[in-house]
Amino acid sequence: KQWYQRRVRGTGATAPDVVELGKLIDASHASLRDNYNVSIDELDQLTELCRRAGALGSRLVGAGFGGCTVSMVRAEQVEEFVERVYKEFYSNLPREDVLGTHLFVTKPSAGAAVLKIPRE
Repeated sequence: KQWYQRRVRGTGATAPDVVELGKLIDASHASLRDNYNVSIDELDQLTELCRRAGALGSRLVGAGFGGCTVSMVRAEQVEEFVERVYKEFYSNLPREDVLGTHLFVTKPSAGAAVLKIPRE
């Protein structure tokens, strides 16, 4: 977050620039693929498809060597994005329960937090 904020300040932007953030997400995937060799062909294909389907940025997440991706998509494009990614990538999987288990939508949130529970 701090690195992104410094980067945005350097551009003179006064509000979060989601296009710039998308570029950083893409650059992060390229670095993981090219510098650390932790991507696989299927993840590279999936992130590229996600970008063509409307994602502002897409990258692998987790430990690499397989796993999953996260893509940033504008709210008004989510339905079309999900349909296209399902049709062009996931519909070829041998499982029928892909939607909701392999391909799902989330929204940004505050993230993890420490909850202190008073002792009785």
